[in-house]
Amino acid sequence: MDEVDPEQDSLLRALGASRGWSAGTHPGDGWKEALEQYEVQAGDLHAGRTPHVTGDGMTVRYLANQFLTGKQHQLDAGELAPRSFAEY
Repeated sequence: MDEVDPEQDSLLRALGASRGWSAGTHPGDGWKEALEQYEVQAGDLHAGRTPHVTGDGMTVRYLANQFLTGKQHQLDAGELAPRSFAEY
């Protein structure tokens, strides 16, 4: 277990009470999860790429493209006026 300076520990506990942290947790906790996330993304980060999205893969870009594709189909079918489509 990591040793914490007693003075620092009491300060962190005092700060935690006002920020909603429970006793025994400190603002620096979660480093293991951060390290795991870094290890997953490290290859992309070091190559200068944006890390791949993890999770369900829903992004604003994906949703906007889906929306515009639907409107393009409506335009092609004559259900939407070109002037209306231009507003999107």
